[in-house]
Amino acid sequence: VYLFVGWESSVYLSEETEQAETVPGKAAILSVVILGIFYTLILVSFQGVVPLAELRAHSESALTYIAAQLVPAPWDKFMAFAIVLSVVGTTQAFLIDTARIAFAMGRDSLIPERFGLLSRKYQTPVFGTFLFGGVTIVILCGYIISSSVAESFETVISAVGAFFAIFYAATAIATTVYYRTLIVRSVKDALLIGILPLASAAV
Repeated sequence: VYLFVGWESSVYLSEETEQAETVPGKAAILSVVILGIFYTLILVSFQGVVPLAELRAHSESALTYIAAQLVPAPWDKFMAFAIVLSVVGTTQAFLIDTARIAFAMGRDSLIPERFGLLSRKYQTPVFGTFLFGGVTIVILCGYIISSSVAESFETVISAVGAFFAIFYAATAIATTVYYRTLIVRSVKDALLIGILPLASAAV
């Protein structure tokens, strides 16, 4: 899923960011660059450590398998710990995204306004954060209990990846269409408003 989503989390924190007009956007662009480099290095590294056939044979636990090939026990167990930390980070990112989107929609009265209320102390959308955190725990319990649910989650994850790819492509096209009158203003605007968003949508 993170091949397609997660890099834009900084955008949803714009209400809590200094220089909110520019910093979240710069952070999102920087995230895309870092993730692009990171994923490329990971894929190249995987295939540089073990043959492709072995990588496919251990696709369910590729990271721990590769760690075991590179370092002796017990050091290879650190990879399992790193995976746990990454799951925590992924969960936090999705909670931030969901709670902040619900906050914006609640503030605009598109969903119940309770979602649009902020904590007086922390200035964060507490109701949405706790609600979606609770839903995540319930789903996780169901996932652990039922293997059929686990299989369903694999299908859902694949579908979610495709969904986000379509969502971002549609957003890029909509941005170009909405700001189409600004494209001819300068070469920079033509690049940032026309060429790059449409190229991203095509990719």
